[in-house]
Amino acid sequence: MRKPRFVLGKEPPRYETPEGHAYIYVFGKRYRIPVLLDSLSNIFLIDQRLIQDLNIIHEMRTDSVQIN
Repeated sequence: MRKPRFVLGKEPPRYETPEGHAYIYVFGKRYRIPVLLDSLSNIFLIDQRLIQDLNIIHEMRTDSVQIN
């Protein structure tokens, strides 16, 4: 009897993603926020502290979503 063979696919390509900081000004106050530039992203993430500081209206997901 033969043993089953497992075929592994190619490793997906990984690209360098620029990251750094951006500065936004709201009502005369400057906020430094971390950013990750990803032109293919279809989600927007923002820091909870910034949401509270700027009183931003937001919604949170009820179920978590894995981000790869």
